[in-house]
Amino acid sequence: MVLTELIRPRGVPAARIGNAYYTVERGKIVAMVSDWSSLGAAKDRGAASYSSYKGELVPVYDLTAIGGGRQKSNKLVIVDTPDGCIAVIADGMEPRYSGVADAIDLSALLDS
Repeated sequence: MVLTELIRPRGVPAARIGNAYYTVERGKIVAMVSDWSSLGAAKDRGAASYSSYKGELVPVYDLTAIGGGRQKSNKLVIVDTPDGCIAVIADGMEPRYSGVADAIDLSALLDS
C-alpha cells in the first residue's frame, strides 16, 4: 500500500444536484436542512431567497443552472465560507462521498 492511500481522506461532504455530486471551493459543506421554507426574496446577487441556520439569516442559492432547470427540492445544503454561511438548494448530501465530483466555484457568489 502506498503512503498516500493511507493519509488520503476517506471521503468529503458532497451535495447531490440531480444525479451528480458536487463539492465546493472556498467553503465546506457542513449540514443539510430538510423541509426548509423561504424567509423572503433575497437582495444578494444570484440568491433565490433567504433561510435561517443556527439563528442566522443565510442567502439561498439555486445552482441548478449546472444541470439545467430550476431546483424543486425542499432540501438545503449549508456551506460554511470565509464570509459566513450560505445555503444551496440540493436533492441531498453525502457526508463522506469518495467518488469523483465536480467542484462548484463559489467565488462569483462570495465576491459580490
